[in-house]
Amino acid sequence: MAVSTPRPSLPSSAARGLHLGLDIGGTKTQAVIVNARLATLAEASAPTRPGPEGVLATIDEVTGLLGANLTRFASIGVGIPGLVDFRTGRVRQAVNVGLRDLDLAAALAARTTCPVRVDNDVKATALGAAYALPGAGGDLVYLNVGTGIALAAVVDGRLLRGHDNAAGEIGHLAVDPGGDLCPCGQRGCLETLAAGWSVSQRLAQAGLDLASLADDPAPAAVSERRRLLRGLSLAASLAALSFDPATILFGGGVITTAVGLVEKVAAHLAEQEAGSSFLAHLGLSRRVVQAPAGLPIAAIGAAALGFAESVG
Repeated sequence: MAVSTPRPSLPSSAARGLHLGLDIGGTKTQAVIVNARLATLAEASAPTRPGPEGVLATIDEVTGLLGANLTRFASIGVGIPGLVDFRTGRVRQAVNVGLRDLDLAAALAARTTCPVRVDNDVKATALGAAYALPGAGGDLVYLNVGTGIALAAVVDGRLLRGHDNAAGEIGHLAVDPGGDLCPCGQRGCLETLAAGWSVSQRLAQAGLDLASLADDPAPAAVSERRRLLRGLSLAASLAALSFDPATILFGGGVITTAVGLVEKVAAHLAEQEAGSSFLAHLGLSRRVVQAPAGLPIAAIGAAALGFAESVG
């Protein structure tokens, strides 16, 4: 049975005052103002403009919607999809927002006097969930199932990064060496089972729709659903066996589009538990939850990035 742990405490050195969190996505940018306890005081969003100048203009726009400017804050944290050097705040590549080799932290720091930290959006979301979700505790794994598959783990309230900040890149774990070819060059990667790029290709060929996949009775839909549930259950099991988190949180485009999918993942895990005392003891089906709509956990996590001690 999952053991709920207390919500993690913020570092004692966290600066007082107001803190800005920015979740920059391919479609929209969401911003929150939080206090030193990460309580949300205000939030706003605006469409993301691509490219270096567009992203900076979007940040100015969304901050203006909050009635503030960058000089007002004690710290600024940014979550953004793609390859990010969290130590320097340089975005090596963010295809969805048209960035390549942009020192985003330096560009923002030139406009303010406060610390600026930039990190990958999956890690920011995991950190935000650990602080913002009731009952999540300091041990949580966030599984992002979108175009690709990745996870981020928070252990004792801190992000687990690994040697080169690559911890959690489970999408390219080859679970079926004789399976489909993955763009990474391997065969049978987890992404070939459940990532958005592979699922959408197969659905298009069968004339199916991801939005209705969870309940579509057509034989082709049933087959694809089984494949998808197998991949997502594997991801949840991998997360649980690696980190033993109190909460396994699913989010991302595939999860939000295929309504009811997470409940089916939990049911699939429960079926597996019925045939295994080991899995029944772990109780993974009771740990799996979906990221709630309407709660800006990614932006809250971005704000938490500004508290340097909380991110490792």
